[in-house]
Amino acid sequence: MTIPKRIADLDLAPQPSFDALTAAAARIFDAPIALILLQDGNRLLYKSKQGVDWLECPARGSFSRWMLAQHADSLLVKDALQDPQFHDDEAVTGALGIRFYAGATLVLESGDRIGAICVMDTRPHPQVTDADIALLAGLAGSASALIESHRQAEILKRLEARNRLSDELGEIALGGADYATALSDTAEVLGRHLGADIVLLGQYDPAAVGLRVTGGWSSRRRIAEELLANVAERALQENDSLCCAAIRDQAPVTVEDLVADPRFAGNLIVERLHQLGVLQYIVIPFRVGAERCGLSIGFCSSGNDLAAVQARVDEVRSRIASLLERKQAHERLAFLGSVLDETDEGMAILEIDLTAAGGRRFVYLNKAIATLTGYGREELLAGRADRLLPGIENPEEEARAEARIAAGEPVEVEVKCRQKSGETAWLNIRAIPYRAPAAFVSGASARRRYLIVSVRHVGERRRMLEVLRAQEARARKLFEQNPVPMWLYDRQTLAIQEVNASAIRQYGYSRQEFMAMRVPDLHPGDEQEALARHLARPRVGLREVGVWRQVGKDGTERYVKIVANDYAGEFGNWILVAALDVTREKDYERSLLQAKYQAEQANAIKSEFLGHMSHEMRTPLNAIIGYSEMIRSGIHGPLGIPKYAEYVDAIRDSGSELLVFVNDVLQLIEIDGSVLSLRPAEVALRALLSDLLRQYGEGFAENRIRLTEIRVPVELTVRADLRAVRQVLGHLLDNLVKFCPGAMVGIAAEVQADGRVAVRISDSGPGIAPEILQEIFSPFFSSHSMTRRAGQGAGLGLPICQRLLQAQDGDIRIDSRNGEGTQVTLLLPPADGQGAMVAAAGG
Repeated sequence: MTIPKRIADLDLAPQPSFDALTAAAARIFDAPIALILLQDGNRLLYKSKQGVDWLECPARGSFSRWMLAQHADSLLVKDALQDPQFHDDEAVTGALGIRFYAGATLVLESGDRIGAICVMDTRPHPQVTDADIALLAGLAGSASALIESHRQAEILKRLEARNRLSDELGEIALGGADYATALSDTAEVLGRHLGADIVLLGQYDPAAVGLRVTGGWSSRRRIAEELLANVAERALQENDSLCCAAIRDQAPVTVEDLVADPRFAGNLIVERLHQLGVLQYIVIPFRVGAERCGLSIGFCSSGNDLAAVQARVDEVRSRIASLLERKQAHERLAFLGSVLDETDEGMAILEIDLTAAGGRRFVYLNKAIATLTGYGREELLAGRADRLLPGIENPEEEARAEARIAAGEPVEVEVKCRQKSGETAWLNIRAIPYRAPAAFVSGASARRRYLIVSVRHVGERRRMLEVLRAQEARARKLFEQNPVPMWLYDRQTLAIQEVNASAIRQYGYSRQEFMAMRVPDLHPGDEQEALARHLARPRVGLREVGVWRQVGKDGTERYVKIVANDYAGEFGNWILVAALDVTREKDYERSLLQAKYQAEQANAIKSEFLGHMSHEMRTPLNAIIGYSEMIRSGIHGPLGIPKYAEYVDAIRDSGSELLVFVNDVLQLIEIDGSVLSLRPAEVALRALLSDLLRQYGEGFAENRIRLTEIRVPVELTVRADLRAVRQVLGHLLDNLVKFCPGAMVGIAAEVQADGRVAVRISDSGPGIAPEILQEIFSPFFSSHSMTRRAGQGAGLGLPICQRLLQAQDGDIRIDSRNGEGTQVTLLLPPADGQGAMVAAAGG
């Protein structure tokens, strides 16, 4: 990164205004080192420094260099040894031992990042806050403004110097000849006056490390033409030229005998001069400004008094230098004028007559003035300039500007001007008094004052300003009329700065009362500690702060959801707060939580009651079943009456059914209470189904149920609890025996696209009515309501099957239409290695 050209010549000398900024930065952070640095290539140059005596600091690897390279506005390193970016930096680990750094970038109006203001310390500063960095950023802005001001002053100073040079040339120029013609004319005058045969003017060129001949004359035209043609295309080196070293070192050289002088033996130009008849030669150096120039004078005759020649030239050497300098300045001024004519900004020089006659006139105008005013340059230069610019339509602003001009003060105004065509335009006009050097204020010049006037078109900027003002008005209207209570508070003091009408209505405070409050004043006492911790944490950007309690003027507490956003204003850092009243939502949430708690309590009581009753019933049921078996088997002797055997069978069957019901209730409670213990393992479906079908073979035969298809691959396995899967399949086969006499049954299994295994059991039984199908997985839904055999089961079998499968990432689905049969689909997770089967199934 390099400094932009327009500030490359910034003065680096110490200045109190910059030293005051570094002192302020040092006080804010209690740091011994404070610097204002400007970046120049790979160097950091000090504009102001405190606590160090360094001349300059290498930018490579430094904190400020890193901040500028990242295009960051600021950088805070509370403890460099703990910072991953800088812990191994030489400034940290080396002799300097820097532990703390805080810096802010210096940015010009153009957006150029030119340096930084920073503080450093050899001890860490963990206590630094965002407010401190904001203060440092403010100091950076002040430093940038000072640099911008100095830069503008430097630009104006250079412009004044150029215009002064133009004015001087206009008064003392000797004629209208250009520089090249002036060189030739000067050489001719000198040659004739001195009686020389050849005069050359040369200029040392440091870039080419040689001499360039810029003009010449000879009494013998052929000599001048041949010699100038020989040297015009290249720079003459020291070994080729008599005058190169003399002009470079500004030391005269006299050659009484060009041929015999051993100093120039072998010199190509000397040989060429001798061929042209030159016998004596003298080089007289002089300066034209900073340029090293010189006269080379040759004679084709011998015996000339070269000392006298030099004395004669010395008498007029300053005049020659002045003349050439004026001619160079005239050309440079013409070039400057052409440059100014190419700029969009109007430039003018206004002359004010301080004599009794008074009056003002423009003595210089660039082309942009004509574009901005519509008047031709000649029109403005020919007449009196009674106004700062023609066509100004703001008389009050113009009057204030004229008063300042009369007082010799600089002026800057924005005025509306009517152009010659009748169109209007907003212009920014700056007029700066020009004070001529003492050498130019004698005589009539002492009774004149000059103003340097610059004019810029600011219509677009004013339009944008109007747009911004309109946007600000809309934003303020949105804030004030927003139905959500809102306020602005100062991040540092927590004082409320602005409040909208909704907040005034919601909290009951007047606007004046609100503006006298701080944020903590809105919160109850038991929230103050938590609020202080929250406000102390650094936060930026739009964010939800959470739900807080706030108190109105009448003491009413309400729950509010806070949304906040940062706002960097002209006078500080503010935070915009929106407070949404969620008191009703909080009340509703509490009622929902209470209802949930009561429902959970009721469900727990129910489960506890059913579990207790089931356990209490299972003990006597086991006794009833056991004793009925003993009586039926006649262990202690025959019953005697056959009818009693029927009664005993009925007692045993009823007790068994009731025991099954109790066991189902207990299992359902275990599943719903998440206490069921499952042991997943690899289950071979074909083997399990074969075993169950053998078990239910007699029941199928008794009820004329025919198994028409069993399509289950032998290698197909699932990962599930064997006991649970066996129970589910057994229950489905048991339902076929109970409810589908005479039906045809098909069993198939496959791997689905989602990887799960689907086991489908289809029957051609009576089917299930739609209203029953909707409730079929509800616990205690009576199975006798189905259009099948009544009195079978208590409505727990299918709910238990569903819960057993869902507890293993599985599920059960039933598709049925009344009178058209039923298909039950079990979905089970695959065992390891079933992926290949999925791929195969997909093609």
